[in-house]
Amino acid sequence: PISGTVARGADALEDAQRVKSLMMNAKEESELTMCTDVDRNDKSRICIPGSVKVIGRRQIEMYSRLIHTVDHVEGYLRDEFDALDAFLCHTWAVTVTGAPKTWAIQFVEDQERSPRCWYGGAVGHVGFDGSLNTGLTLRTVRIKN
Repeated sequence: PISGTVARGADALEDAQRVKSLMMNAKEESELTMCTDVDRNDKSRICIPGSVKVIGRRQIEMYSRLIHTVDHVEGYLRDEFDALDAFLCHTWAVTVTGAPKTWAIQFVEDQERSPRCWYGGAVGHVGFDGSLNTGLTLRTVRIKN
């Protein structure tokens, strides 16, 4: 899960100040904790009992223009599930829906007049070996001719 995003600074010192500010922000920590709790719950439906674990808590990931705080959660799929099941289990992401997730999804479907289309969906690659690698489409632009 990702929750907590700030723009990169102009230099390493400004980056460090922004990382410190992000790590000291109780609201961002609370949101990441909520996202991680939902992620663990989603994974527990399809993973071997006891295998779902947070293996990285509030780690900083730096990209060309953004800094994120992330948690890393892993679990081992039960034999009757595959990569597509794992993908479907996480659709929709809690960062898009809010929580409690099931209620929030129903609320969105009942209240919004048009579909979200690309927003909150996923793009990715399905391998012939059954592998699946996807990314959430949030800060995304779609250009139509």
